[in-house]
Amino acid sequence: MDCDDNRAYLFAVRKIFFSMTAGMWTFSFYLGSFVGPTFGGILVQHTSFAFSSEMFSAVFVFLAAVDVVSILLCRIPGGGGGRDQARGEETTLIQRR
Repeated sequence: MDCDDNRAYLFAVRKIFFSMTAGMWTFSFYLGSFVGPTFGGILVQHTSFAFSSEMFSAVFVFLAAVDVVSILLCRIPGGGGGRDQARGEETTLIQRR
C-alpha cells in the first residue's frame, strides 16, 4: 500500500466518522427538541407552574454538580480515570499540565 492509497483510505474513514458524528449530533438535538417540550408540557399541565419550575431548577443544579464532580475526578491522578496496569500510565480524559 503506497502513500496515496493510505491517504485515500484515511480520508474515507474520516468522512464516514464525521458524517456519523454529525448525524448523531443532529438526531440528539431534534430528539431533545421534541422530548423536552413534550414532557415539560405534561409536567406543567399535571402540576403547578411553580412546582415544575422548581423541579427543572433542581434537575439543572444536580446535573451541574455531576459535571463538576466528574471534571474534578478526572483531574485527580488515578481518581476516576483508572490506570493502565501494563504500562502504569495515567488514562484520564483530562491530562494534567
